[in-house]
Amino acid sequence: MPMPQNEAEWKQAATDVTRSMRDFTKPFVTPLSKVLSPEEGELLGTGGYITALGKIMLITNDHNFEKLDINQIGAQFFGNDHVFMLHHITYSTKYPFDVGFTLINPAVWNLPKLQPHNAVAIPQTKLAPAHKPVENELLFLKGYALQESKFLFNTLMSNATSYTGKEVPLPERWEHPFHFAIDYRPDLAEELDPGYSLPRPDGLSGSLVWNTHYVECASQGFEWQPEFAEVTGIVWGWPSGGACLIATRIEYVRSYLAHALDDMAARGEITVT
Repeated sequence: MPMPQNEAEWKQAATDVTRSMRDFTKPFVTPLSKVLSPEEGELLGTGGYITALGKIMLITNDHNFEKLDINQIGAQFFGNDHVFMLHHITYSTKYPFDVGFTLINPAVWNLPKLQPHNAVAIPQTKLAPAHKPVENELLFLKGYALQESKFLFNTLMSNATSYTGKEVPLPERWEHPFHFAIDYRPDLAEELDPGYSLPRPDGLSGSLVWNTHYVECASQGFEWQPEFAEVTGIVWGWPSGGACLIATRIEYVRSYLAHALDDMAARGEITVT
């Protein structure tokens, strides 16, 4: 697979990668909604399913979980429209890391009214050891933007946004080793499908960022596959005027996942051998 050599080839490569990653990541992602009343809900953010030590957990930002104090939070399994409620936080840490996990009970994952579903939890082995993409690597994320969510006929309808971009320098205010930035400019983004434009990123908080390894493969002449991608961070912010999204680096996510597993072991929810 040759490395793209001009702007047209880069655009085509980004389009192909985005389409492949869009399909590959569908089972891993869920919209998170907050319950406003028995009849109404609103999009809150984005979550993803991961598995570690045989347990399935939902991962998102801590600031999304904060809404549990005043609202019920709903999640879904890909391929099933039923919403189930999250009731507690297993472990979370606030800014600057802003990561939270909650255990998904196997009884919920296999609940008859939530069947069939096509949700899949990302194996822990797909979490990169550290955020170290090669220069000009294509980074991908899928999440649920508030702009693409509507409440119709007593049902919250949320369309996922798939986006591929490159890492850019962190805005000076946010420049420290915990985070990285992804270029995000809706006014300049190329459309994946006709009639669709890149939305404002409100709601994308909690979206997992993937290092596609496309450029790494192309530079070595390997044929790229979406299965090569690894999670490299989690989106938590959009600085006003920054033209980028800010994400927590995967090494800190992995660290707090380890803390979450320790907490579950201490409560007897898992057994570590």
